[in-house]
Amino acid sequence: MLRDNALARSPAENPIDVLLLHTLGAPDGELVIAPIEIGAQVWCMIALATERGATVDNLAPISTAASVAFTRLLRHANR
Repeated sequence: MLRDNALARSPAENPIDVLLLHTLGAPDGELVIAPIEIGAQVWCMIALATERGATVDNLAPISTAASVAFTRLLRHANR
């Protein structure tokens, strides 16, 4: 996922994923991770708790917008 800059989703099956899912306020479901890339590297990620099979079509444009915003902030800070 990080190398491909692609959304990843999976059921929370291991203890760390289950803890993250619960921390995000969902007793069960899936974790969806969207990388935020700046330049050619992933700097951070958006983690989302969803119901199994729920649509996440709106997450890719959000992560792209976050990437653009972070890039602009970094350029402005380096001036």
